[in-house]
Amino acid sequence: MHPEECLICKAPLEYLVRDEDMECAICHKKESSKTRCVNGHYVCNDCHTQGMDTIFGLCLAETSADPAAILRRMMDLSFCHMHGPEHHVMVGAALLTAYKNAGGKLDLESALREMYSRGKAVPGGACGFWGACGAGISAGQFLAIATASTPLAREPWG
Repeated sequence: MHPEECLICKAPLEYLVRDEDMECAICHKKESSKTRCVNGHYVCNDCHTQGMDTIFGLCLAETSADPAAILRRMMDLSFCHMHGPEHHVMVGAALLTAYKNAGGKLDLESALREMYSRGKAVPGGACGFWGACGAGISAGQFLAIATASTPLAREPWG
């Protein structure tokens, strides 16, 4: 599979320099985006990440404390695409799972819900358009969730 292909017609994707109004080819939601296939198909982030419940099931059943191994299992799932916004949740979810399995004090189910909420707020294309990889942001979100960090937290990061 080509790493950057349309979910609708498998054509290559194109990345625009400015947002354009687009309609999701799956749910028909209308929104602005810089990404579509060369044939004009657009798939919104919500439709692109359908299957995240599979990630949570995998994490809750996982026994490994190796985040890279957990992430590799996630990337083998059918809905995972090389440059998709699902990585904005998956990296943090793998780290939360590994942390819990290594003895970290954490309500994993609640932490995964929070990771999903935070990760889905990072839009697709953030890596190229913001200059900050969404997967890297997800790693930071893991740390913030695991330490119950807030903008005014003093310890242990104050």
